[in-house]
Amino acid sequence: YGTGVNLRNQFIATTNRRLDSWGINTIGTWSLDEFRLANNRPFVHLLRTTGFPVHLPTPTTAWSTPPDPFHPQFQSWMTTQFASDLAGLNGLSNFMGVYVDNEMSWGHSFSNSLIDRYSLSLGVLAAPVNQPAKAEMIRFLQRKYRNIGRLNSAWRTTFMSFASMNSSISITNPSQLTVSMQTDLKDFN
Repeated sequence: YGTGVNLRNQFIATTNRRLDSWGINTIGTWSLDEFRLANNRPFVHLLRTTGFPVHLPTPTTAWSTPPDPFHPQFQSWMTTQFASDLAGLNGLSNFMGVYVDNEMSWGHSFSNSLIDRYSLSLGVLAAPVNQPAKAEMIRFLQRKYRNIGRLNSAWRTTFMSFASMNSSISITNPSQLTVSMQTDLKDFN
């Protein structure tokens, strides 16, 4: 790009010429603003929920932990936060849309470890009673099994009641995960 004070401008101009010659017609979310905002190519933008204060604990966290989507303030927080984040982009004819978050620890289907695979749901089971996702998971299980005996039979557990599931349930040994439990953890996730 030569020498001098305008190296960035020269880089941008050269890269735009290359993008045109290669037929690149969309700018990705991690591209420099000069590429996303300074030309007519369609572009996408990244929004993040990592700023929401209540997250789900996960036994295996590779990147970031997801926010608790069952928290009563999550939707209003997103509406306010996203409106603010998008204020400068709304109305741009080349603004295509958004991605929300990236590489959160929902679980790792590529892992051979069942604990990794069901990390999010296992984190919810281990969460304290005041975690909104925990209450939702218990409701999910109540709707499916209707009584604690059916759940205990499917999961090979000895819970006294659905209310007793409010305590932290720590599952760290993959042999504890029955086929029914795996199905429920996957379905909840």
